[in-house]
Amino acid sequence: MDLTRDDAREGKPATPLAKHDTAAPALPAPIAAWLQRVEAAAHPQPKLDVELKDPKIAQYKFVYVLAPTSGGRHVALCLCKARLKPNGEVAAASPVSEVFSLLSAPPAYLEGDDEDLVRFFIAMRSGAASQGGSATEPKGKVGAILLEMLLQQDKLLWANSWPDMSNGLIYPLKQGPVREANLVWRDEGRTARLGWQVEPPSGATHTAADQIDYMLP
Repeated sequence: MDLTRDDAREGKPATPLAKHDTAAPALPAPIAAWLQRVEAAAHPQPKLDVELKDPKIAQYKFVYVLAPTSGGRHVALCLCKARLKPNGEVAAASPVSEVFSLLSAPPAYLEGDDEDLVRFFIAMRSGAASQGGSATEPKGKVGAILLEMLLQQDKLLWANSWPDMSNGLIYPLKQGPVREANLVWRDEGRTARLGWQVEPPSGATHTAADQIDYMLP
C-alpha cells in the first residue's frame, strides 16, 4: 500500500509518522488549522461507489481506517461507520464499538460484502489486544486477507490520527507495486541501527525514498 512519505508529513505536526523523524515543536492553533485545510485540499477525498437513493438509509457506509497507534510505532485497523455527503464522499468516520451486533442485528446499510469483512475483522481480533477498544494491528494470514479484500473493494482508508478520522481527514489507500526490501545497517552518528531499506518508488528523488514508515507482518 502506497502512502508516500511526503503525503504523510503533510498531516498533523504533532503526530509524526516516520520512526526516525524528530519531534516538531507545537504550532499555534491558527497555523495548525490552516495546515489541515491545505492537507484536505491537496488529497483526494475518499468517495465510495454508492448511489444515494434514500438519504435516510444510504447516508452511512462501513469502511476500515488505518491510523498510527498512540506510540506511533505501529498502525491499527479500525472498523468505522462513515457518514457520507450527498455526492458519496466521506464526511467523517467513527469507530464501531459493538462489532458483534452488526451480525446479530445488522443495520439497513450493511451490504452483503460487509458481512464477510466483519467476520474477517472479528477473526483477526480474536485473542489479540486491541488498541483503544475498537482497533487492532493487522497480523497473520487473516489480517493479510482482510487488507487485500478491503483494497479490492476500495474500503481501506488512512488517517494521520484518530482525531483526524473523526474530523473527516481520511484518505483512500491503493495497492502499490511490489518493491524489494532488505535489512541494512544505518549510521546514526555514534550508533548504528538495523532497519529496512526498500526499493524507492519509480521516479522518486527525495531523501529517505528508500525508507518506509510501517511494515505490517
